[in-house]
Amino acid sequence: PRPGQKDYKVDLSQTPFIKLEDGKRVFFTSGDENQDADIKMIKSFWKDVVIVNVTPDDSMETVFDTVFGSLEVAAIKHRLSISDHGVDVDVQGKWIIEKPRKHDEAIRYLCITVIHDLKERTPQSIIRYLDQNNIILKEILVGKNIKGPKSDVSRFNISDKNLDIIDASDHETFVKNLLISMGYRYSPNTNISFQYAGIQIDATSNRAAKGSDNRFYIDFGSFYGDAIQSIEKSGYSIIQIKDNDSLDDIIQKLLGAMNASFIKNPTFVAAKRPADHNTRLTIPGFLMDHAGMSGVLLTLAPLHHQVVHFLTGNDIRIIRINRQGKKNE
Repeated sequence: PRPGQKDYKVDLSQTPFIKLEDGKRVFFTSGDENQDADIKMIKSFWKDVVIVNVTPDDSMETVFDTVFGSLEVAAIKHRLSISDHGVDVDVQGKWIIEKPRKHDEAIRYLCITVIHDLKERTPQSIIRYLDQNNIILKEILVGKNIKGPKSDVSRFNISDKNLDIIDASDHETFVKNLLISMGYRYSPNTNISFQYAGIQIDATSNRAAKGSDNRFYIDFGSFYGDAIQSIEKSGYSIIQIKDNDSLDDIIQKLLGAMNASFIKNPTFVAAKRPADHNTRLTIPGFLMDHAGMSGVLLTLAPLHHQVVHFLTGNDIRIIRINRQGKKNE
């Protein structure tokens, strides 16, 4: 509006603008001299207006760099790292800026990344998970492929069928539950006979078996001295679980007896694109990389349900180990 004159009109098809959360307006011009009058009038009406000069040939990266430069963004990051109950989350983006906030609000970040195909999108489960951790992920498509897979809306019944929570309230309970969850038959107090100091000893131990070729015994401190070595010399495979063994120690002993290969503390890449400008989650635990058990993740971490959905959506079966022996998280 102009006193005593007609309202001044700006052709938004020629001079578009955006209004930011803090009320500031950003007008885009192409450097055309015909826009000079508009720019002058705009600046006289809005004192905090920002004029950004871009051309139709500018790349998306150039446009954003110009906008952020004009706004005098104090610090543009390219990486954020958070830790969530032992899960290390690394977020990389082309531009990461702190959103405006009131003094009593939590800091929230806007992470902007350019993608060239809809197949490169980050799953919605991870986008929601990051949002709940104050990271807003925005992906800008600059490619030509506008058809992509349907959104992976969380459906907890699908996630639940690939999630087992097992009791680890004591060593014997943990070993039994873990073996059963991995498809083994667990037989406590099974007879075992072996030579010890020239004498044939008849005793009992705990046997795990899966198929005809994968059998071993687990001792929880019943045998002393050289008994374990004597049992092994008699042709048995046996491991000993000690009172001071951590759950990680026990898992590694069991996996060794199973002849199972695994990746410790595996890292999962969220989107199907290069690691740069992607989100990576490093989860404490053991990921099986072995025939018959490939894609099984053993972890003590209380995984967020969106992370569970992401993993199970990628055909990962999760065995969640609960120290307290409770079924609910």
